[in-house]
Amino acid sequence: MNVLRSLRVGLAAIATLTVLVTPAAASAHIWKVNGVEPKTKVQVEGHSTIYFQDKRNGAAMKFSCELTAKAVVGPGHPGLGEITSITNNAGKTPIVCHIVRAENPCSTSAEIQPENLPWATELTPEFEKEIYEGWTAHWKVKCTGGTGSFSEKCEGLEAPKAENLSGEVRLDFSHQWKQQVLSCESDPLALEGYEYLKIPNGESLSVA
Repeated sequence: MNVLRSLRVGLAAIATLTVLVTPAAASAHIWKVNGVEPKTKVQVEGHSTIYFQDKRNGAAMKFSCELTAKAVVGPGHPGLGEITSITNNAGKTPIVCHIVRAENPCSTSAEIQPENLPWATELTPEFEKEIYEGWTAHWKVKCTGGTGSFSEKCEGLEAPKAENLSGEVRLDFSHQWKQQVLSCESDPLALEGYEYLKIPNGESLSVA
């Protein structure tokens, strides 16, 4: 198995969001602040643990990455926005990931770097009541191990399911509109995990 595949799993992670265009999308959904559609753009933050994993060949490689994203959302139909920043929890890049399962040449370290920010976002409904948020992510991946090192660029559409929680929105990358993988310079990868979006000042964020 080419270890590069496992690394691409989440490289679209967040990270951060382009239009989902499908015949089933009858009308776009909207963002709400304190239950009301905002009249201006709203600053939000996302905090996530994303797992980069080879989902097609036994998932031998797995990396856990802690991410913090800054973005703006709304107003209007569709629920447009953009991701402006993706860093580690200390506000730094590149983002060093924890190796959960390793295989050379990715046995020593793995890190990711977002590129081409900002990333455009849009809310799109699918399958009637289920809501999804999608984006096109651009990442640079670097990995080292006992047999050497490599780096490559990955990009692709990710479409996690958006769910309302108490005052925030959870993006579930394990339940996507359809299987999405990142296209890299070698084999593609997909991602798993959750991102939690909230408004920093404590106001309630939701989708409808």
